[in-house]
Amino acid sequence: MILITGATGRLGRRLVPALLKKGHGLRLLVRNETAARKLFSSTRIEFFEADLAESPEKRLVEACRNCSAIIHLAGLVDFRASEREMMVQNTAATERLVYVARKAGAKRFVFLSSASVYRRMKYLPIDEKHPLTPDTSYGISKKLAEEAVQDSGLDYVILRPAIIYGPGFNEGFASVVRSVKKGSMKIIGGGSNRVPFVHVDDVVQAVVLALRTKNSRQAYNIAGADVITQKEALVEVAKQVGARPPFKHISRGRAYFLAWVEETLAQLLGRQPRLLREHVYILSEDRIFSIQKARKRLGYWPRVSFKKGLKQTLPYLLGE
Repeated sequence: MILITGATGRLGRRLVPALLKKGHGLRLLVRNETAARKLFSSTRIEFFEADLAESPEKRLVEACRNCSAIIHLAGLVDFRASEREMMVQNTAATERLVYVARKAGAKRFVFLSSASVYRRMKYLPIDEKHPLTPDTSYGISKKLAEEAVQDSGLDYVILRPAIIYGPGFNEGFASVVRSVKKGSMKIIGGGSNRVPFVHVDDVVQAVVLALRTKNSRQAYNIAGADVITQKEALVEVAKQVGARPPFKHISRGRAYFLAWVEETLAQLLGRQPRLLREHVYILSEDRIFSIQKARKRLGYWPRVSFKKGLKQTLPYLLGE
């Protein structure tokens, strides 16, 4: 029996069917059992309604009991959330989960962290020996959650995926695709920076491998099959949506300023911002992650090319 948190989220919805195909019994820890049952239907799924941040400890221990492994996907990703919200939902919730998991006798703990724990890059490609220097509330909350997992005494595997894309993942990327289609997208900076995309199905592969690896008590970077630049990514988007590739440029400084203006106006008007400074960073920063450790010790080999993954994702992003 495997306990999964965050099963109704974007990654969880792809992971649950993959684990069922491999014959696993699953217990899904969810906040709303009725909503979860509408997503999944299998005799090998148990539903357990609880909240990691608010439910009594006894209830959470019960959720973990008789589970050989815990997969912790749940967390807050919204970069507009407050630092307190991030710490409660990402750090404190993880601290509680590892505590009750150990108390219930669970063995393996798979934690989905994030490449956001790396900032202010000292060298490229970034490997797992690179210092963890997060500078956003999200990245800091993930770093602290990692420390809770590492100090738990459990047999853990930490995964640090790069920019996940695929059906369900639309933050920032959806607005980029629509702008390319309308012909209004500009290349940020020179466009030669590398953008570390990884398809959701490759992340699912990494989670499945983490369940059975003998190389535990380790953190692994998880990135995609291609090394692709910002400009190459935008050209491929344009090709697939039948639009002219972007050719005008905007400086990174101006892009950050416009994103700040958009965030400020959205807050004043009570609407969702179309662009965040974090999205500018993701698209314009030169980042590349080494996955040699994951290949060697997990057996992870990304299978989905950016071209193939984009073709699969565009109908979702464009609402087609």
